[in-house]
Amino acid sequence: MSVDEAARRLDVVPQRVRVLIAEGRLPAQRVGRRYVLDRADVDRFARAPRIRGRPLNAANAWALLALLALLPDEQSLAERPARSVGRIQSLVGQGHKPVLAALRSSEPRAALHMWRVLPGDVDALLEDPGLVKSGLSANARAINVRYEPARDGVDAYVSGSHLRALERKLHPIVGSNEANVLLRVPQGAGWILDEPVAPLSVVGADLLDHEDARVARAGRDAVVSLVE
Repeated sequence: MSVDEAARRLDVVPQRVRVLIAEGRLPAQRVGRRYVLDRADVDRFARAPRIRGRPLNAANAWALLALLALLPDEQSLAERPARSVGRIQSLVGQGHKPVLAALRSSEPRAALHMWRVLPGDVDALLEDPGLVKSGLSANARAINVRYEPARDGVDAYVSGSHLRALERKLHPIVGSNEANVLLRVPQGAGWILDEPVAPLSVVGADLLDHEDARVARAGRDAVVSLVE
């Protein structure tokens, strides 16, 4: 589908589709100067539930994930306005459907960097202490999904400074359509960089829009297990 066709399917303006592509929420490929989208991806996005009202901003989305993970992230919640804290706690109290809708429609929690690196560098990155593994790279067994580094690549959080150091070291192909590395620089959530593996709430949220429907379902189930 073209951007214009996707916009009609989603009942939004074409610029909104381009924003969703830039945020990594709608997969797309460049053909010349234009984007092409898979019809199945657009239909899946159209069917996903949406939260009522304004989408959660990045800070509140992180606070929601911290609450789900039962992290000692008091500062994350304390810095939120009272109305925001109430909204976050209310979402959890309403069950998994509002939580899933809020996570799917929130503002991006991280800046995404898609790289293509040599196969040997994939293994090296999995051992890099500066990365916080997420998605399938975190602990695929915990979500009952088979993970193969050579096939699935690396999905991890990283600080901006370490990202730049890795880019100088690995010389990746940036923005490749055949990326085997997805690095996420968190926006306003320093605590996510404190452990070698992201908590299950974050892992599940990161998999909600996975291109493999089975993996996306496993991510959904992981989030649901923390709410119910």
